[in-house]
Amino acid sequence: MDVTEANFERDVLRASDRLPVLVEFWAPWSASSKALGPLLERLERDFAGAFALVRVDVEENPELIRRLGVKSVPFSLLFADGEPVDGFVGAPAADYLEAFVGRHVTQPTLSLAGRAREALDDARFSEAAEGLGMLLAINPANQTVRADFVRTLVRMGQFDRALRAFEPLRGRARTDYAVDVLAHLLEAVELARRFPDEAALLASLGEAGGEAGATGEAGEGEADDGGADAFSARYALAQWLMVNGRLGEAMDHFLAILGQDRLYREGAARKSMLAALDLDRDSERVATYRRRLAAALFN
Repeated sequence: MDVTEANFERDVLRASDRLPVLVEFWAPWSASSKALGPLLERLERDFAGAFALVRVDVEENPELIRRLGVKSVPFSLLFADGEPVDGFVGAPAADYLEAFVGRHVTQPTLSLAGRAREALDDARFSEAAEGLGMLLAINPANQTVRADFVRTLVRMGQFDRALRAFEPLRGRARTDYAVDVLAHLLEAVELARRFPDEAALLASLGEAGGEAGATGEAGEGEADDGGADAFSARYALAQWLMVNGRLGEAMDHFLAILGQDRLYREGAARKSMLAALDLDRDSERVATYRRRLAAALFN
């Protein structure tokens, strides 16, 4: 979450009364900032719920930077109980960052986060949902945990709960790409709720004149020559397959669309493809489809 002079007191100082808040002071021109950002985001996911991560653009908040005495970027400060308690300069290695955060988080929360992450990695979705739900009770503002909770509920077929859990994030979809990707998953959930099985969906597509592309016969990078209706039919089928756990089939359809139209529906196919990758726990398949996605978008 981006923090400014206007909301620093609320989202850092007061928020740190509930749990530690790590603030990254960064600049868009800083190569070290670009290197540190993904490391901290990964750390936030790994520690899910144990601390909050925010960042401050030094160029956009000069008065705040002056007041806090920030001299270089990237510079990170950890706040607890409204006060800075620890910090570091630059972009240290991942093991240093893990040890740094580990010194300041409470072990029960960290243990709960670790169990939830392990359950999610092992596809024990019911156990993961229970742990993630408890983490949200501790810190409802943790966007990463909430996103994982929504994805887990989708994999469990608990669509109503997933939609309710997503609501606090909905307003950020226009400005946060990761939330926008998640919003496309929830769009697919709305479709899946209308069709209890694949036959019902295919029948509806046929009645609408969109049967082309609904059989999954097109090859890699190909789409049926059926115009806009065929694309719409293929996209709807891919959404349904994604929500119902048939991720490989869904991603084949998304790629077929992207092979013909990289900007289909203002990037909807690309974002839905990313949502499917986020759902998938098969690391080998994810790596394969990420390569195929890159080829479809950039070759």
